[in-house]
Amino acid sequence: MTQQRTEYVRDHVEHARCSNAPEPPGAADLLRLIKVKLHAFLDPPSTTLASYPETDSSVLARYARAIAYYRIPSLDKALPAIDGLIRDFPKNPYYRELKGQMLFENGHTSEAIRPYEEAVRLAPNAALLRIALSQTYIESGDPALNKRAIAYLNDASREEGRESQVWHFLAVAYGRDNQMGMAALSLAEQALANGKKKDAIQQADRAKHLLARNIAAYARAEEIHREAKQGDD
Repeated sequence: MTQQRTEYVRDHVEHARCSNAPEPPGAADLLRLIKVKLHAFLDPPSTTLASYPETDSSVLARYARAIAYYRIPSLDKALPAIDGLIRDFPKNPYYRELKGQMLFENGHTSEAIRPYEEAVRLAPNAALLRIALSQTYIESGDPALNKRAIAYLNDASREEGRESQVWHFLAVAYGRDNQMGMAALSLAEQALANGKKKDAIQQADRAKHLLARNIAAYARAEEIHREAKQGDD
């Protein structure tokens, strides 16, 4: 954060029409939770565990310790910690997301599916949760779940179209489903999102070669080619 950016944000907060609006219920608690989450993911686990010892039974401390144990990694402590939060706050999708992440990143792909699915059920409009679930579906190796991942990722792409990770996962999922034209189109989208114009042109041309001319995907490949070409001139 530069001083200029800080001043810009401060000025915006002071003069925005919503500045005098009452604080939404629970906003302060949510902000504290976000700050604890950031510190727990960025600080060394030893620092987090020293700041939030086992004698601290607050929600923030339990959340911080769950993340710290997961990062060590020590699943034998992390999973009971996050399970306790899920039990006490069953409507919070992000505790379930964290459990899915813990399991997935430690090689327990099949076990990670259920908590991710529950997180998406609780927050169906959260595109990033659908993306995380889709990655788990893809890595499960189940063709039916791979197809489900394609549907979820296409939904997420309408909200997170500039997020290159969406297109990367779509390319993988389409490839495993033997839809090579759509895989190439997804790679073209990924390259465009990353500002790699030449790669976008190459993959768009490949997609056009593989796709039928009379479908929307072919038209999108042409559009990507034109957009990348203009940006490359």
